Amino acid sequence: SLVNVALWFKRKYFPYAVETPTGVCHLTCKP
Repeated sequence: SLVNVALWFKRKYFPYAVETPTGVCHLTCKP
């Protein structure tokens, strides 16, 4: 499904994704 693809894409390209009240912040490196 599109959700699974989105999750895979997020894990592949945005390994450090931080969920925020307004959405998801994608970080390219650890804070």
